Amino acid sequence: MNRVRPDCKGVEFALLHFRFEFAQETRLTPQGLLQLRRELHRTARTLFALEGNEASAQALFQALFDPPLALDPIAQRRYQRPGPPFVLAIDPASAGDYQAGDHWELKVLFWGQGIQSAGDFARVLQALARAGFGPGIEGGELVAIETEDASGHRCQLWQEGHPLQRLSPVFCELDWWLADWPQGCDWRLEFLTPARLLSAGRPLFRPNLAQLFPFVLRRVTSMCHAHCGLELLVDPSPLLQAAARVQVLEKSLLWTDWRSLDRGSELFDLGGLMGGLTLSGAALDELVWVLQVGSLLNLGKGSAFGAGAFRLTPC
Repeated sequence: MNRVRPDCKGVEFALLHFRFEFAQETRLTPQGLLQLRRELHRTARTLFALEGNEASAQALFQALFDPPLALDPIAQRRYQRPGPPFVLAIDPASAGDYQAGDHWELKVLFWGQGIQSAGDFARVLQALARAGFGPGIEGGELVAIETEDASGHRCQLWQEGHPLQRLSPVFCELDWWLADWPQGCDWRLEFLTPARLLSAGRPLFRPNLAQLFPFVLRRVTSMCHAHCGLELLVDPSPLLQAAARVQVLEKSLLWTDWRSLDRGSELFDLGGLMGGLTLSGAALDELVWVLQVGSLLNLGKGSAFGAGAFRLTPC
């Protein structure tokens, strides 16, 4: 076992691939794929309200989209409001023109206790697909779900025509998943979708690793605490100090505006970090496991819905 990182025993996740078939010609844009939050919320509220009473509908919605604050006031200050227990792994390369009958896949990670809500999420996706994924995006039908194990092997979990009830995906153990990563090498961190990071209410336009790393660490520890009941670190200061010692061999982080927000009489440009960092040095071995876990969870505003996805690859 790698003694640099803490014991992650008990932390599990599941990877599901949802396959849709479009009913007619449509176009998927990267911007459209990153704006599914409102449509998912609307669809879930409608679906759950039709299926049960107000209390059960609210409970199902909160389990997926609005997890409660920690009861411990110290944990509340440390982690603030926890994120949803799922992460959309949006692939920008899947954007493009689709014809009737074409298939499109959406990969979704479910974290810790959130795995239990995978069936509810699947029903929301099924309803969303039938209604249309959003403004200007045609709908279709959910035709299959595959589950992926920690080695990347996929097998069918559900197919069209069968009841879509409680799903039982393959569980991936985080300790086992981390053990498969190489050690003692340089790493390239590359953002695939824009990461919107705010410090004191202001965007970070060109952060170095020491500025970027606390966001990754908070995301990882918050998700472990909220959805796995695990206090991953008692004192984060050694990791923060190690981040300041990591050598940055190349930096190409750039702020990119990717959509406009209409607020009545004004349009506000919204953007995020794209590009990446090439990292080196002995201190990197102390914290690379945090970056590895962070690559599962995305980073920044809208991370659960596909924003701030980054790839970590050995050099």
